[in-house]
Amino acid sequence: MGGITSYFTSAAEEEEAELPFDPSTVYVAPKVDIPLDESDGRYVKSFTVEQVQDYRAFFQEFGFVVIRDALSPEECVASIDEVWSFLETRGYKLQEWYGPTDHEKQANAERPPAPIQRDDPSTWDNDWPPMSHIGIVGYLPVFSKQALANRQNMKIYSVFSTLMQRKDLMVNHDRFGLFRPTRNADGSESSNDGKWRTSYSLHWDLNPWRYTVDDERSRKHVAELRDTMRALTYKDPNEFYQENSEIGTEQDEVVNLQGLINFADNQVEDGGFQTVVSFHRHLGKWAESTRDSQGIRNKNRCMVRIDCDDPLYTQAQRVSMRAGSIVIWDQRMAHGSAPNNSSNPRICQFIKMSPALDLGSRQAKHRAMVVQSKVDAADIELTDTGKCLFGLRPWN
Repeated sequence: MGGITSYFTSAAEEEEAELPFDPSTVYVAPKVDIPLDESDGRYVKSFTVEQVQDYRAFFQEFGFVVIRDALSPEECVASIDEVWSFLETRGYKLQEWYGPTDHEKQANAERPPAPIQRDDPSTWDNDWPPMSHIGIVGYLPVFSKQALANRQNMKIYSVFSTLMQRKDLMVNHDRFGLFRPTRNADGSESSNDGKWRTSYSLHWDLNPWRYTVDDERSRKHVAELRDTMRALTYKDPNEFYQENSEIGTEQDEVVNLQGLINFADNQVEDGGFQTVVSFHRHLGKWAESTRDSQGIRNKNRCMVRIDCDDPLYTQAQRVSMRAGSIVIWDQRMAHGSAPNNSSNPRICQFIKMSPALDLGSRQAKHRAMVVQSKVDAADIELTDTGKCLFGLRPWN
């Protein structure tokens, strides 16, 4: 069976010697409050896909934007059903990608694992997938029918295209997110709070020091990473996540975006996405102030978690939004998640679009072969735009 590494830092990296870190030396950007929805203050300000000038201006100012009604109520219901089906059928198991070993076949036959049942929270500890401490549903990218349909959604594509100012995009293949509730229906503390509470986190899916500095060392690192990308075969599912963080440098002048699609109403206390508002304007200054501390400790990482005593944590704000909304943020934004503190689950799908690959390249051919096999297995009919977004057909 092939290997797979965590999207987050490894245990070996965590054991590295800590360099002295003085929070008082860190650049602190002015705090900017998130505008709230004028009709319902439980949610942040959002826009329809037709309000192009308004959402573009908001994004440029605050570094993120929420587009409501990207999915219909029916699409949200179908998406939620898929998340639970993914859990109930154990679609997150590595054997779903590589095929079960003889030992796994025998073990499952002798003692089948206790099932997860969506309507019975007492089963939600039964073989729950890894990465639950950050609310991600396992290691494997999801290729189920509705998840694929969401990736070719025309409203979502149009917003990414508008903000990136280009039509030739490629969509990534990522995972579902689910926070189990930590409070009872009456608001009292649940006995599962300690087990199900996710971590409070901030990170970047890039290396801030490599991204912001144009020097020989940074250029060498980027060249090496691009060579690594060109060699991807996508036999290891982890390679679909490598795409997310290898974005070059600031000097490339490419707009890099990330997003997540929200399937259920998500208020502040439900936990989930948080960010440091307008930080895309300040990444360079922050990186310079931490170059000799966090920068050295994270010099070889493409995904960087921010030290827990960094002042950035005092500036993070939750982005609450309605079901069917998508939040899209500039990849320079410090972002992460806050834990659930309610009786409602938080449930979503992660998504990113990037400039399309050259379909004649070795990397693109390997990627297309794997993606096409997953599309065929899901029995979904892709649109013409979807075929281009999935890297199966060139953009005209």
